[in-house]
Amino acid sequence: MSKTPVSALIITRNEERYIERCLQSLTWADEIIVVDSESTDKTKQLCEASGKAWSGKLCFITQAWLGFSEQRNVALKAAKHDWVYFADADEECTPELIAKIEVLRSRDGGPEHTRYRIYRFEYFLGKKIKYGMWNPIYHDRFYNKKNCHFEGGIHERLVHPAEPVYLQEGCNHDLYLDTDKFLFKLNRYSTLQAEEDVAGGLRTNIFRLSLSFPHMFLKHLFYYKSYRDGMHGVIISLLEAVYRVVRHIKIWEIQNGYGRYQTTPKNR
Repeated sequence: MSKTPVSALIITRNEERYIERCLQSLTWADEIIVVDSESTDKTKQLCEASGKAWSGKLCFITQAWLGFSEQRNVALKAAKHDWVYFADADEECTPELIAKIEVLRSRDGGPEHTRYRIYRFEYFLGKKIKYGMWNPIYHDRFYNKKNCHFEGGIHERLVHPAEPVYLQEGCNHDLYLDTDKFLFKLNRYSTLQAEEDVAGGLRTNIFRLSLSFPHMFLKHLFYYKSYRDGMHGVIISLLEAVYRVVRHIKIWEIQNGYGRYQTTPKNR
């Protein structure tokens, strides 16, 4: 019985630390499409290296950065097959997930449903996180691409005509996430989120800004029970609270035209 062909898709930007791990876990796919936003590290060389398990089935596309959603849409359009598996460069499919997908695509007529959300296992400082807002997290990863596309800014979302089916078999996220990388991502993502929030009509004030840290910290720590992950959970709760504060500060900057959002000189 022939299997339903699947295209594995990845968008990249300077992912030399992770890309081989990701590609190795996608060798079950019939083709692999990498849409790269002009990496300056060894991402391209690693993807196109000869003698690798993915050699011969990988197509490397260079595309100047268009935004998260548009980069993903470029990958969707490049895929030869209707069924796709979309991976982030710092993820890897677990053996359990690969086995599940093999069962689904070996079914006569293809997978029973047209959209599957995958459980993503999160890690921090080498520890698998079991509680808090990071668990459980599901992402649209395996689906039929007909009549679907991505939209949105930082939290790009799949627009798909079918309701998702949830799989407990999952993928591992970044095994090397630490405070430095979290703060690096925090700065970039908080800017994108703040711009998206203001465009959507959200505004902040001194009360929201002042309460954002304790509210987020306590919510993450106790309501979502991140304290059950020990010191790792406490640190994550603090970092998520910092993210919320920075996001509100940037919303305030934008709505008042400060910094790079300044359009007219301010009186000193």
